[in-house]
Amino acid sequence: EYGRDWALDSFAVTHNAVRAELGDLYGIVVSMVKRKDTVTLEDIENFFVWWPPFASFLKDALFIDHQVRFAFL
Repeated sequence: EYGRDWALDSFAVTHNAVRAELGDLYGIVVSMVKRKDTVTLEDIENFFVWWPPFASFLKDALFIDHQVRFAFL
């Protein structure tokens, strides 16, 4: 929870954002599976518009965790 402990806030911000985006990814995939016979080209294009910024953010968040936050381990 952000704002509860300043020492943990740097973890909470990125981890909460990753968790929220993974929830969106799950929702997108479940929706497309349920509508597999009616998924349109626009649905697929919209997914591939959403994916690159998410993938870039996830890569950056994991890099920060590995190289900065946990560099001492």
